[in-house]
Amino acid sequence: MDATSTIGGISSVLLIGLLVAAIKYTGKIDSKWYPILSIFIGALVGVAWAYVGAFSYVAGIPGGMVLGAMTSGFYDSVTGKIATPTE
Repeated sequence: MDATSTIGGISSVLLIGLLVAAIKYTGKIDSKWYPILSIFIGALVGVAWAYVGAFSYVAGIPGGMVLGAMTSGFYDSVTGKIATPTE
């Protein structure tokens, strides 16, 4: 399992990013919850992997969560949100 894993030919990382962006666009969820949302959607992608038979549930769900966390980090780096030390 890696970042190039696909569901129906769609990259899982791209799918997670698009779903999170679509939810962000609605504005119904506070921005502090976006990383958790990304990890949750990643877990759902892991369930989809298991459903299509690519992986077992034991490997698919944690793998999807890791990809969700990675997608969240990718979003933060692209938008320039960098954690800065507070004084």
